[in-house]
Order: sequence, then C-alpha cells, then structure tokens
Amino acid sequence: MNDSITAIVQARMASTRLPGKVMLPLDGSPVLEHIIGRIRRSEYVDKIIIATTFHRSDDIIANLASDLNVDVVRGSNDDVLARITQAAHRSSSELVIRVTGDNPFVDPHLLDHISAALRKQHDYVSNKIDRTWPIGIDADGFSVSSLAEASEMTDDPVDREHIISFFIRNQPDYDVGNITIQQVYSEEFDRNVSNIRLTLDEARDYVTYENICGCFANPMNVGADELIRHINDNPEQIRNSNVNQRTYY
Repeated sequence: MNDSITAIVQARMASTRLPGKVMLPLDGSPVLEHIIGRIRRSEYVDKIIIATTFHRSDDIIANLASDLNVDVVRGSNDDVLARITQAAHRSSSELVIRVTGDNPFVDPHLLDHISAALRKQHDYVSNKIDRTWPIGIDADGFSVSSLAEASEMTDDPVDREHIISFFIRNQPDYDVGNITIQQVYSEEFDRNVSNIRLTLDEARDYVTYENICGCFANPMNVGADELIRHINDNPEQIRNSNVNQRTYY
C-alpha cells in the first residue's frame, strides 16, 4: 500500500459571512499561509494541494500557492466533494486529509494522529465525530477509495457541499475513527474546550484571532494546547463567543 499522506486544503474567496477570509492577514501573513505553514509542521504529511475553484476571484489563491510552492487543483465551486475527490486523485496518495481554509489554527499533531489512524486502514478519520476539540481545530482523513465511492454514491446536495455528512450518516458501512484531544495532548483538557471557537466565519472571529496572534512571537508554531491555555487565561481577548456555529450533520 502507498501510505503517503496528502493534505488537501479546501479554499475559495467567496464567503457569505466574510468574503475573502482565507486571504485576511494574521501576523502579517494570509490565513491560508498560516494553514500551509502549520500543515508543513506535520511529521507525516508528505504533500499539500490547494483545492480551489475556477472562479477568477480565486486566482489570488492559486498565485499564493505558487509562491509557496504548493500544488493547486481547480474545480467546481458548489460540488466540493467532486473538487476534493479530483484533488485526491491528482495527489498520487491513497490517503488524504482534508483541511478547510477557514481554520487558521489547524494542529499538526492532530494531523499526525489522523495519519496514523488512516494507515491502520480506516476509511474515514476525524476529530469531530465526537467533538472534544475547539471548533475550528478540525481535520478529516479519508482513504481515496472511500472518498471516490462517496462521490459516486451520493447526489445529496448537503453531501456534495460538505462531504463528511455522507460518512457520518453511513458510519456502519465504513471503518471510522475519532481522534480526541486527550489522545493528542493530555487529560487536562475536558469536553468544555469544545465550546472554544477557532474557526473564521465572521468579523468577530477575525478580531479575536488578531488579538490572539498578537500575543505570540510566532503564531504559526503555537499548538492547540498553548492556544487553549491562552484563551482560558485571557477571556477579555475573545470577541466571538456568541457567534452561531453552523452544523452540517
């Protein structure tokens, strides 16, 4: 088995709540560059692909990827499942991890644990089937064969847009794994940290992350454990605790 791991970053400029959010600057670098930098700290991810769309507005994403020496696959705007599957086939890997462009604090240690679980021949591995992580420190791992099968089997618009709903709904048919924060870090983190919000959907999120990043010399190197402790110790910096989180499954 080819056990190389490719991380596929799903990113586009269009956003209902916060257009262009993947290119907003944090600590002087675009959010998307933060995500790529964090993925590169993973011990087991061998390659990164940006999966964006053919829209001209997403040329800026393709240009940044080129500047950072990252491959780009461009596909459908609305059919995300097709776009991610297309990137997976282009990766030459049998195992892929999907990261979304609105999660600037993706954790490389989480990616390593998902990689290890995938190599044990899971079809789908995530950290949000039974959430113990902050919202936004997320990743989903797939075997390319299971991803391709999902793309062939479902026409449900929710599945086509959000991917994971198909696997959540059909868990009995797949070998599914869930990674808890306790597995990656320690038992000091209880389920309460799953109420912390670290995804980028609204202006209040962005202001919060600017506040947080300003407190670290190199925010790209800060782990989830340090972020959680900082947030718990500095609640006055948080501006997004009342943002409604959308769910898709």
